[in-house]
Order: sequence, then C-alpha cells, then structure tokens
Amino acid sequence: MTRLWDGILPPWAQVVSVIGAVLVFVAAMYRTLRDTDTKRHEVDVDAETKRIEIATKFYVDTFDRQRTALTLAHSDIERMRQELAEAQVLIDAHSRSCRECKRQLAKTSNDLTRTSSALDGLDRDLTDVRTKFLALIEAARVGGDAWAAALEGAKQYSKGWTI
Repeated sequence: MTRLWDGILPPWAQVVSVIGAVLVFVAAMYRTLRDTDTKRHEVDVDAETKRIEIATKFYVDTFDRQRTALTLAHSDIERMRQELAEAQVLIDAHSRSCRECKRQLAKTSNDLTRTSSALDGLDRDLTDVRTKFLALIEAARVGGDAWAAALEGAKQYSKGWTI
C-alpha cells in the first residue's frame, strides 16, 4: 500500500504536515466555534441586556407608581389628621359647652328648687294671710275689741314679709 506522500516528503515532514493539518483544522474549528460562541454570546448579551432594560423599566415604572400612591396616601393621611384635629376641636368645644350646659342646668335646677321652696313659703304665707283676713272679717262682723286685736295681729305679721 502506498501512501500519498511517499517519496514526496521525508517521513518527519509528513508527520509535521499531518500535525500541521490537524492544528490548522483544530484552529479553524476553534475559530468557528469561538465566532459562533461570540455571536451567540453577543446575542445572549443583547437579549439579556434587553431583558434587564425591560425589567428595569418595569421596576422603575412600578416604583414610580408606588411612590405616587405612597405620596397620595401620605397626603390622605395628612388630610385625615387635619380633619381629626378639627373634629377634636369641635368635640372639645362641644364638651366645654356641654359642661357649661350641665353647669347652667344644675344652676337652673337649683334656682327652680329655691323658687319652688319660696313659692311653697309664699303659699303658706298666703294661707296664713287668708286665715288672718278671714279672722279679721269675722272680728269685724262681731265688732269691738276682737277687731282691734285682729288688726294689730295682722300689722305685726305683715312686718316680717319681704316682697
């Protein structure tokens, strides 16, 4: 069996040429794979970059929406605090006026009790006066000393009146 290179190249050159051919083939394959990997890597990097940009935009938009919602919530809370403070002022004013009303009511109740007691006293006094006047009328009918005594008693009784 004869080889292709028999007689053309010496044996050591044949070995070197085979090794060189293998190295050229390996280098070509490596370059092809590297270029493919580089392109694939570039495509992967581009795709990953796009995904990162999209995710970043999504998270930034989400963050902005949440920040806006949080700002609105803070303003709502501040508005509610102001309304609560206004309500507290009204409650305090009502409480003071309610205490004032209770105080006035107690004073009025005491005044009514005193007035009622005074009216009861006047009623007793009027009853006494009526009795005395009836006695005066009776004494006037009977006449004489009884009339003078009854009139003197009425004068003495009327000195204690305060009107």
